Amino acid sequence: MIVTRALTKRFGHTLAVDAVDLHVREGDRYGFLGPNGSGKTTLVRMLLGLVYPTGGSIELLGRPVPRRVADVLPSVGSLVEAPAAYPHLSGRRNLTLMDAAGAGGRRDRGRRVEDALELVGLSGVDNRPVKAYSLGMRQRLGLAAALLRRPRLLVLDEPTNALDPQGIREVRELLIRLNEAGTTVFLSSHLLGEVEQLCTRVGVVDHGRLVLEETLDGLRRPTGRVLVSTPDAAAAVSLLDGQLESRDGSLLVVRHTDPASLNTLLVEAGLRVSEMVVERRTLEQVVLEVTGSGSDRVDAP
Repeated sequence: MIVTRALTKRFGHTLAVDAVDLHVREGDRYGFLGPNGSGKTTLVRMLLGLVYPTGGSIELLGRPVPRRVADVLPSVGSLVEAPAAYPHLSGRRNLTLMDAAGAGGRRDRGRRVEDALELVGLSGVDNRPVKAYSLGMRQRLGLAAALLRRPRLLVLDEPTNALDPQGIREVRELLIRLNEAGTTVFLSSHLLGEVEQLCTRVGVVDHGRLVLEETLDGLRRPTGRVLVSTPDAAAAVSLLDGQLESRDGSLLVVRHTDPASLNTLLVEAGLRVSEMVVERRTLEQVVLEVTGSGSDRVDAP
């Protein structure tokens, strides 16, 4: 669905995107991650033909971009940075004008608009102008615009920006439903917890370079440790001498690769086990490892 080869973008002396090879497969829910200023939004804008690359190539739905971008955009829904809308018009009127600019016929326009509003939780919106909308409502409207044509590919930059926790959950569930119905989802986000719950593959960019591209399951592989909760912690410490890494009250961190055999060892020794969980790396840990000190903070000397 998306393939880039050595994709590069310079702004004067600044190298914003540095030879990125990106591979988004059909059916992916792909999370694109990285610190502020790492080149994420610039790359997203190049995918949509909004910014021309300095070097390299882009294929979107099998067509070269930007040369054939007009051929693929009808099959692509996008939301990049702040949602665009005429502030003096209602959300419904904005969507009607956006739909009229596309290839869809007038006969079904009203239904497409109402379907999109319902999908994003704005079906009951009144005729107030968009300038009176909350930030969350504007974000929902931008997402509705991206869904008007039931796209094969969704390209989203921070789609849950300004949404409350319930809204974030609703958008996550919507994107999963759309993906299960055949839409490939590519989204840039800072919310690692959301990406972890939503995405099946991730790419991480740092200082313009793609430093990691992997399935989420592959990234969250077991660490080789097991978390054991037991009311008999003191006895377990003696039994697990040499394998115990740490203890916090009744919670033990045990270096072990087979939780079933570990459970058998404890139970046969007469110890009670309340809970046992295989420890896995979090997405946050992975991203921090591969992006190093990438941050937009400025400390005093």
